[in-house]
Amino acid sequence: MKYPYQDAIAWVILESLEALGGEAKRKGIIKAVANHFINIKRLTEEDIQSKEPRGKNVWEHRIDSIRAQMLVPKWLGPTSIGTWKLTPAAWAGFFTIRAFDLSGELKSWVQSLEQSSNKAEGWLQLNRAEMVQKI
Repeated sequence: MKYPYQDAIAWVILESLEALGGEAKRKGIIKAVANHFINIKRLTEEDIQSKEPRGKNVWEHRIDSIRAQMLVPKWLGPTSIGTWKLTPAAWAGFFTIRAFDLSGELKSWVQSLEQSSNKAEGWLQLNRAEMVQKI
């Protein structure tokens, strides 16, 4: 399964934290983000439960990795162990993006990007054998 792009997951982490008042336990965020992608048919329950060869949950590892990267620009702040929290910088950025989104431009741009990505992926699948032969 091809998991959603990192930026898409990061955005849903922010949305989930906002919906939960800006702070939540790790397990709650992982579940909320998974439910989002299951509801829009981007992931299945099997994708969420898949394990690496060593037994680590692939989805949870991906979410944790993205969270770690969100600490660098200070979108998520330090809290007690197992709790994630939006920082003032995240709230400011989040509301700026939300204001832009009111015009519908952001949503249509993201949809266009996803459609282009899906078309490219489909084209590659259809033409892979031909491309390999030419190489």
